[in-house]
Amino acid sequence: MKSLVPDVQIPEIAIHEEIIRRASQYGNRLALVCGETGRSYTYNQMAQYVKAVSSGLVKAGVTTNTKVAIISSNIPEYALFFFGIIGAGGTATTINPSYTASEIAQQLKTADASMIITISGFENQINDAIQKIGPSKIRAKFIFGKEVPGYIPFSNLMGDDGMAYPPVTYNLRDHVAVIPFSSGTTGLQKESC
Repeated sequence: MKSLVPDVQIPEIAIHEEIIRRASQYGNRLALVCGETGRSYTYNQMAQYVKAVSSGLVKAGVTTNTKVAIISSNIPEYALFFFGIIGAGGTATTINPSYTASEIAQQLKTADASMIITISGFENQINDAIQKIGPSKIRAKFIFGKEVPGYIPFSNLMGDDGMAYPPVTYNLRDHVAVIPFSSGTTGLQKESC
């Protein structure tokens, strides 16, 4: 059976670059809005922050071999976390913030994550998870929200000058941008790629 709809043409461009390129079309229109606080970002701001976060992550040591875990609820900055990691050439793995320390540890270990980006409120379960896998496995922890000892404020990445924003030098067809996990309905969470 063949679809009546034409095939979708997928451009040969990294997704973060497409986001940044398209942002210029929408300029100062709202792109991301927090329903609780009203905190928002325009498309231009989102593009600027993705570049800044990517640059800051490169300066922090993210390369094409680096896996970075995101442990966060749904907030506007989630897009900055996600596309910033990919923009730096890293691989994002998203972890459900309702997971226990043991479940977080399992995913950090399975994904081979060496950095974490989170929001304030989850640091206790993350710290417990890190103890379970060994503190030497995690090189850097970034936090959005209140400052927490042992965590680098995410605002440092958002305030980066963007000078280290890297050009894509990896093969788009071979590079793994995201390692998603299933919820583990029949046991522990599993890589689903």
